[in-house]
Amino acid sequence: MGPTSAFGFTAAPATMALPWPFDPVANGVALVCLDEVDEQKLCKGIDNVVRASMAQDGYPVSQSLIDWIWQEPLIKTQQIEMFHPKYSQIATVNGDIVGAILVSMESSLTIARIRNLCVLPPWRTHVGSLLLHGFFNRIKGGTQIHTVYGAIYPGVAWLESLAGDFGFTEGQRMGEQVVYTRRWEATAAGDESSEPLEVTLTPLTRENLQHIQSLEAESLPLKYSAAFYERLFADHMLVRLAKVGQEVAGSLSAERIQSERYGDFVYLKNLCVRPTFRRHRVAESLVAWLLEHVKQSHNALVAIYAHTEISNKPVLAMATKMNFRIIGFAPDQYQRPANPHAYALCWCKPGRNHPLPLTLLRTFLDNRPAGSVNANIESERTAKHNGPDSKIFFEDWEVVPA
Repeated sequence: MGPTSAFGFTAAPATMALPWPFDPVANGVALVCLDEVDEQKLCKGIDNVVRASMAQDGYPVSQSLIDWIWQEPLIKTQQIEMFHPKYSQIATVNGDIVGAILVSMESSLTIARIRNLCVLPPWRTHVGSLLLHGFFNRIKGGTQIHTVYGAIYPGVAWLESLAGDFGFTEGQRMGEQVVYTRRWEATAAGDESSEPLEVTLTPLTRENLQHIQSLEAESLPLKYSAAFYERLFADHMLVRLAKVGQEVAGSLSAERIQSERYGDFVYLKNLCVRPTFRRHRVAESLVAWLLEHVKQSHNALVAIYAHTEISNKPVLAMATKMNFRIIGFAPDQYQRPANPHAYALCWCKPGRNHPLPLTLLRTFLDNRPAGSVNANIESERTAKHNGPDSKIFFEDWEVVPA
């Protein structure tokens, strides 16, 4: 791959302009596997990102090397075949490539090498974290990979910082670069949980609704209106209360969305576990029930979508274990200045792919108008946004009872 091996990059003229501006806050960032993108578009898009990264990181190299870089494509179609098609992913904004993680496997298939991690300079840390989280989300979901390594040119602060955040250890030099390695035992994600408890799940009733309200008021940083809880009855088959003995331990609420264009899917709105019952697989029991419910549903129901804070490691570990995939970065998802950003997650029925573009999922959440369960659909399609706990109806979507 010429001058762009592993994590780091060589120099570029400091005057090089970025190929395009992008705003993750406004648009969100989607993750796409290599085998889902046209190869020519892939090569051109990654080339643009690599060149922009090189311009920012600015390492002193010979003029002849700079001339060669600007005359030759950095990523060629035949080189794409060396990268793992599922572990390697690109980050896109409105279809444009803004970052990539390119991974190859060693012959034993237990060691993965990060050949390239490149991101356009704006929001490098967030998009770089998304790419690494998406990568680890895939390789720790039941694979036997126990070692990941890559190399970074000294002084590339954003890459060195990411390597530290993700538990990579600095090692020996490899030419002008420094090797960073992360190892772990090849065990299932989530095994650090405490002893599982016997959990009983019960459907939504008036009595259980009061328990759910009290539980979420006690355990969640967000507060929801009475109208939000009343609307749970519209999708009452997708709501469950978890008890351990006679004590309320957790709750799950979801809604089903119907779309002729993309197929029906479920959006997991809230998953809540009382602090004293956390790390005892209460949340896992609730999510496992939802997965089974969707599996047993008719064929049109193909996927479950959810969001979680980018710093919520227990939920991300559980999601990995239960085969949810990180499909994108959702900036300012939550109305909390301290930690507003989230990852978008998706679980699909076996043999199915997630059909919904990330931008439409964002639209679904950002444009929820207020209204009661029995409100007229036509009037709700034109209603204005009125808070984080309302519903959306627009031309291609309808919220329907499960």
